[in-house]
Amino acid sequence: MYELIAKRPGIAVILIFVAFIIGLAVSVAREAGTTDTTTAGSPAPTVTKTVTAEPETPKTVTKTKTVTKTPKACKTALKFAEELDEQHNGLHRTSGYAVSYAEQGDRAELDEATRIAEQTIEDIKNTRSDYREAAAECKNE
Repeated sequence: MYELIAKRPGIAVILIFVAFIIGLAVSVAREAGTTDTTTAGSPAPTVTKTVTAEPETPKTVTKTKTVTKTPKACKTALKFAEELDEQHNGLHRTSGYAVSYAEQGDRAELDEATRIAEQTIEDIKNTRSDYREAAAECKNE
């Protein structure tokens, strides 16, 4: 590896950039993971419906049925959490490809992988914002 860097000094810059991207992905994953665990333990609200029926005899019979419903905001937050997970996986894969392209000296593919990684990071920022909004709404229900 040191021989490759000595022959091509630009490789060192590329490897540092790839390490930065991987570090950023890990940081984003940790932040999203800590936010996600706070909503996972939230209990779903319980709806109770009481029905009174009068049989032929003069006795009153009461039946209670408990139904648990997940609020829409919580389902939305879970959807965004799953989307974040997929985006982080994609960023991880792209970073791996970028390292391979850097080792091979394939500048065009490395540039494309970098463009994809940068777009994925922007997508993660947007999805994280949507997730936080839905999670806050879920906690208030």
